[in-house]
Amino acid sequence: MDGLIRSLKAMIKALFVTTLIFSCCNAPLSEGSRHGDTFAFTKPTYKATVREKTARGVVESLDMMGMWLTSETKYAVYSVISGGQGIRASKKIVGNFVFLDLNTRFLNTNREVLIKAITADMKKEVFCTVFIQVLDINDFQPLFPERPYAVTIGEDTEIGTTIAHVQAIDSDRNSENTRFYYSFSDFTNIFAINPTTGAVTLTSLVSHETQSVHSLKIRATDRKAALSRSAQPKETTLTVTVRTANKHAPKINVHYTDFYTFSNVRDRSNADRLTYAILEINDPDSGRYGRTAMPRITKSDAGDAFQIQPSGNGNEYLLQFRQEPPSVNTVLNVTVEVSDRGYPPKISSAVIHVRLYDRQAFIPVFEENPFRFQVSEFSPPFTQVGFAQGRVKDTSKPHNVRYQIEAGNEEGVFAINENNSLITTTARLNRNAQSEYRLTLAVTNTNLVGGDATSRTTVVVSIEDANDKDPVFTENSYEARISEDVPKGTAVINLLADDNDFGKNGSVLYSLVDAAEMPFRIDPFNGTIFTTQLLDFDTMSKSIFNIRVRASDRGTPFSRRSESYVTVQVTNTNDNPPTFDKADCTVSVPVTAKNGITVLALDPVEIDRNDVVHCSILSGSRGMFTVDPATCTVRITRAFRSARVGTKVIMKIVASDGEFTSTPVAVNITVTPSTSAEHCRNTGALARLQQSLNSRILHSTQQKIEVNFNTTSELPNNFAPVVKRRDTFTHIEVAENVEVGTIVASVDASDADSGFNGMLWYTIISGNNEGCFTVKTQTGEILIARPLDRERTSEHSLRVRVSDLAAVAKETVVMLGFVVTDVNDNAPVFDSEVYSFELQENVPVGYSIERNIHAVDIDEGQNAQIRYSIPTSTADSKFAIHPVTGQLKVTGSLDRETIEQYRFNIIATDGSPNQPLSSSTTVAIRLADVNDNPPRFYRPRYRVRIAEDLPVGTVIFWLQAHDPDAGDNGIVRYSLTDGLTNRYDRKTMFSVDDRTGAIRLAAALDYRVQNRYNITARARDSKHLVTTCFVEVEILEVNRNLYPPYFLQRNLKIAVSEDAAIGTPIRTVSAIDDDEGGREKNVGYSIVDGTGLGVFTINENTGTITTLRTLDRETEQFYWLTIVGKDRAPYPLSDHMFVLVEVTDVNDNAPYTDKPVYYASVEENSPIGSPVITIIATDRDTGTGSNLTYRIINNRSYFTIDPKTGRQSH
Repeated sequence: MDGLIRSLKAMIKALFVTTLIFSCCNAPLSEGSRHGDTFAFTKPTYKATVREKTARGVVESLDMMGMWLTSETKYAVYSVISGGQGIRASKKIVGNFVFLDLNTRFLNTNREVLIKAITADMKKEVFCTVFIQVLDINDFQPLFPERPYAVTIGEDTEIGTTIAHVQAIDSDRNSENTRFYYSFSDFTNIFAINPTTGAVTLTSLVSHETQSVHSLKIRATDRKAALSRSAQPKETTLTVTVRTANKHAPKINVHYTDFYTFSNVRDRSNADRLTYAILEINDPDSGRYGRTAMPRITKSDAGDAFQIQPSGNGNEYLLQFRQEPPSVNTVLNVTVEVSDRGYPPKISSAVIHVRLYDRQAFIPVFEENPFRFQVSEFSPPFTQVGFAQGRVKDTSKPHNVRYQIEAGNEEGVFAINENNSLITTTARLNRNAQSEYRLTLAVTNTNLVGGDATSRTTVVVSIEDANDKDPVFTENSYEARISEDVPKGTAVINLLADDNDFGKNGSVLYSLVDAAEMPFRIDPFNGTIFTTQLLDFDTMSKSIFNIRVRASDRGTPFSRRSESYVTVQVTNTNDNPPTFDKADCTVSVPVTAKNGITVLALDPVEIDRNDVVHCSILSGSRGMFTVDPATCTVRITRAFRSARVGTKVIMKIVASDGEFTSTPVAVNITVTPSTSAEHCRNTGALARLQQSLNSRILHSTQQKIEVNFNTTSELPNNFAPVVKRRDTFTHIEVAENVEVGTIVASVDASDADSGFNGMLWYTIISGNNEGCFTVKTQTGEILIARPLDRERTSEHSLRVRVSDLAAVAKETVVMLGFVVTDVNDNAPVFDSEVYSFELQENVPVGYSIERNIHAVDIDEGQNAQIRYSIPTSTADSKFAIHPVTGQLKVTGSLDRETIEQYRFNIIATDGSPNQPLSSSTTVAIRLADVNDNPPRFYRPRYRVRIAEDLPVGTVIFWLQAHDPDAGDNGIVRYSLTDGLTNRYDRKTMFSVDDRTGAIRLAAALDYRVQNRYNITARARDSKHLVTTCFVEVEILEVNRNLYPPYFLQRNLKIAVSEDAAIGTPIRTVSAIDDDEGGREKNVGYSIVDGTGLGVFTINENTGTITTLRTLDRETEQFYWLTIVGKDRAPYPLSDHMFVLVEVTDVNDNAPYTDKPVYYASVEENSPIGSPVITIIATDRDTGTGSNLTYRIINNRSYFTIDPKTGRQSH
């Protein structure tokens, strides 16, 4: 039993699994699952259009405006919330879509409309925005203003001048509807009008006498209306009045006055105003047209710094500075305008380039401030002090610079060369009187007008001390007394000599002359005399010394000196003890000698001579002898009577001057019987004293004093300077390019005197006007001080003075003649900056131009020989020049039309063999015309593209031919010779103005008749020389597509069976086009959008819709197609429609259960007929769901199923 049950369960399971596998595929999608059940518009915003002024306008959009059909949208209500005045919203259900339809009446402005959709139960609402553009229709014609146009032109108005503009207004909004053409109602070849801008142009010359007024009718035609033959052109009138020509504008001739160089440019009536230019105004017209107004300044780089004033001389006016011009180095542009009295006036203007100078660049400025020079006081008059030169910064023009001494030269000891600033002395200088001069120098540019053109500087001239003063003692002679007892080195006297020179020249040294034997010396620096040894009045040969003292300075080149005498008296002092002329005396005295008898005279000697000597016995006299105190005589006293023969007395006697005591003298006295005798040693003291006295007396009688002997300035100047080789100075050649500082000559002189009397000083005293030379004052060498210029001065004659430096100088003068030899330092100069000639262009080769080219070289000799040449890079090998004469010759064929003017350089080179110099000038040769050329068009072929609807009379092209000949030879006349008619009826389509070349449209064009013209145009000159060109005129087709195609139905519903084969035609749609024919009427079709895009296709020519793939209603029941019908015009127009394709059903689907596998269970003891499970099945085909039959295909009689309900039981 259990086995049976298990078998039943397995069978049931197998049954349901099998059914699942068989029925679980191809379940269809419901409409709700495709579109969803949401309540919403297909887009939040839509773009739509409506034609203006439509009584019942339908708003159209390429988008399907609305909602997909659902249970909610089916009953939705559309309404306008905002922006919808005059707009009504409604719905229309087509297939599975609920369309939003908008209708309006006379909508003229674009709108933004807010739409609301609400469900029937009003529980849901959604919004969308529709932007409605109102499409313009061509319902307006262009209109002119009511007032007609008028213009006045001069008969001298140039061809091609736009003389007026007319303007019409078309109130349509679409640019296609606002296009219109301007044209003249009546043909005229004098004027042309631009068909699109309304600019009226003069195409021929007008004459006041021939026709003074031209009345032109101008029409404005709507181009689009003209194509539809509904145009209603509007007209206006342009009146052109031709007045007599004011043919010439005034001419402004500017005559510049260089206010830098000419003082007469000042306005005498207003001295602070400078005239920069004189304006000469001329107008060749007659009458009022030839009269001019006051010139005026219209533009100025300097604001109102300038003014124009009448000059008082007819048509001349003065351009003046209102005030002192600024000191800037620049160019100011002043635009001056003048008009004549014509109507309208002709105006001319001229730009005057006012060249302002930086005054500081023209005011000379000294190179130094201050200048410092030194001049020796030895310098005689005409000595060169130096150059105090000023420089002018500007080098563009010559400057007249003048120098002067303004202050500091009150004594007139200096002079200045006003041309070159060389300062010289005019008198001898004395440093003691004035050691420094401070000169105020002024330099003036006398060319510069207006304001102060002077600079100043200080020149400091220091007088250099020269040794021209002798030292001079303060006294003619000096006396001094000195005691003999002074120590060695005692100052005896201080001497002073003054020297008025300075420095070493005034530094005095002292010395003693012939002082070798004198006990004195002198301090060389301070003049103090000192003793050189101890003095002894008593022993010296003299007591008075006459000392010769010399004072010498330390100057150069020689020392100056003077001498004086100093008398020194040595005074005696008591500085020696008395002495005796006798010493060691032995005396024999007879015993019989009486009292008072002299036995010995000692002769005391007093060396100092002024003192009294007293003698006395120092010892040993025993009272027998006495000595006379004054005479020093020894006498016998009374006591001698007691003496006996043989008695010996030894005495010592001294002499005293009261201060000093002499050395004792021994006197040995022996008493003899009868004889007397004496014997003493002679000391020589007395002899020496006598000799000294005699010597003093001798020296006092021989000495003679000369005061100030041998003073330098008093030395005799015996000889004058002598110049050697004078004959060599008369012709000295100096090259003009010799460098500054070069020695070019040397004056060799000598003076037989010595010292200062023989020292020479050289001075240039005349002939050095340009300051080119200077002389070394002590050597006589002549040097170059400034550059020479032979072309300025070829010879210089200098007078050189040679003088000695004695107190009373002697001098001689020598003449030096300098000849400046030429150096090639000047290039040739042409007599004209530009040589201008005029030649006929047909002159033959070899023709010589009459006027020669000429240049001058101010050098001399070979340096001045000039040769002419033309650089190989100029003149195009058409001209040559004779190298010596400068004559020009034509060497090649000339053609004015190829080159009208030749400008080339001529080079003039001098004949220097070493470094030749050259300069150049310009030759301008203008060729006069000969009529030898035909006119030439600028191009052989021209292409013109014009619209086919241009008005007749429109100028479509200007022929322009150029005749390179000049004047009447170049006047061109035009004509059309071929290609100007159409092929259809040979009508002439184009014409040309023979003078201006204006090609006009002579007849209406039609692109369909002929779309291209090849015109042959001819140009000829007065000699009937002819040239041709071709004008290819391409006609552009205009947009004749006036009406868009339209579908009669906006929405179309069609059906197709789902079993339709691919390519099955299901419907043909067609649009109607109201254009006349051609491409504008031929409509093509396309599918541009929709759910059926790619499922269906449409034949672009026939509009037949066919299937593109297999259909399946159960997959998709509805397809939407957006079909566009567009014409084939160049500017196509279109319309659209929405097509709903519904797929009809075919029974092509089997039923399927709602579950792939069913699982069921049953009680094993359940009664028969008990329900087990219910099977639910569906069929995707339409209408067959209720006809399904259920059965068990593998039943073993255990179960049964209801064939209609699918209920299974056992």
